[in-house]
Order: sequence, then C-alpha cells, then structure tokens
Amino acid sequence: MLVLSTLHTLLSQVITPSTGLHTAILSTPAGQLVCYASDAGRPKDEIRVIVGLSGEVWQETLSLGSEDIRSKTGMVSSELGRILVLPVDVDEPRAPKPSPQPLTPTAQTPTPTTSIPTATRNGSSDSKIQTQEYTPLMLLTLSSTEEVEWEELQMKGKALASHIAKPLSKYREHLQQLSTPTTMAKTPPANSSASGNNSVAVR
Repeated sequence: MLVLSTLHTLLSQVITPSTGLHTAILSTPAGQLVCYASDAGRPKDEIRVIVGLSGEVWQETLSLGSEDIRSKTGMVSSELGRILVLPVDVDEPRAPKPSPQPLTPTAQTPTPTTSIPTATRNGSSDSKIQTQEYTPLMLLTLSSTEEVEWEELQMKGKALASHIAKPLSKYREHLQQLSTPTTMAKTPPANSSASGNNSVAVR
C-alpha cells in the first residue's frame, strides 16, 4: 500500500513558506485528497478548496487537448494565490487499444459499401479521444503567493512529479479505482481562509 508518511515527507521538502510556496497536495483526478503538506496554521478547509480548484483546472487542461497531455500544466490565480496543477504519471507510452477486426463477408453478412474513417467519426480525431480518456495516476498541486514565479513552481512541480511517478505506478489499478478519500496523511491544523473568482491558464 501507499506509504503516506513518505509522500508527506516528499511534499514537505518542496514547500518553502518563507519564500511563498506554502502548500503541496496530492489528489486523485476525481478530486479526492490523498496527502498534503503546508505551512503551520493553514486550515483544512482551504486545502479542500485548493483540491477542488485543481480538479477544475485539470479538466480545463484536458478540454484544450494535446498530443502530449502529460507535459501540460494548469495554472490558476485566485484569492488563494497562485495554484499550479500537473499530472503525476510515468512517461512510458501506453500500448494502443487493439482496433476491432473487420467482419469476414459471408452469405449472411453483406459486404459494406461505405465506411466511416476513425479519425473523423463524430467529428473527433483519435488523438482527441485518447486525450479525453487519459487519466493520470494522481494530480500534484502547488500553491503559493503571487511573489513566487510560475517558472519556479513548474520547475519544482515537474521535478517532484517525476520523482514519485514510478513508485506510484505500482498502484495504478488501486489509484484508478479510488473513489472515496479513505486514506489521508495527517498534518498539523492550520488557520487562514480564502475564496473567490479565479482566472485559469494552461501551458
């Protein structure tokens, strides 16, 4: 099973409250909180708000489509500060799903005279369909003040996501079936709150 204490330690090593990077969160793509680390005094309610925002940002990232969705990061600026979201997953390519085999014409099965190309069926391309179906192992979210540069958040986020992706890949089936937040790392209670309008950007 997942060792939440180890995940919490790794998340704690990324945050630097003195410079403004105050929260690091691991959650499922379905929006369930798995583990987090933050500066002392930050309320649990704020963590859950950030998790909710990160799920929305990830869905926005998927809706834009990409040939390499694993390389994309979502960004949102809100009253909570800057929030960066990126997928945690291995870079190994997945085996493509086998294409359905055509029927062999028989006396009872007439030979079709027309066919619909897969790439244009329903107005969607194969790459777009694969993007919409893609589900990462987890989502990593970093939250900071406005003083922290986006480039710094991306650098630290991608480094951590790459570090933990391979160990987590052992639990892919379990993580994808996870539907309730039954496991969660214990962290100190906290106290600050914020909410408000958000503007989303995706890179």
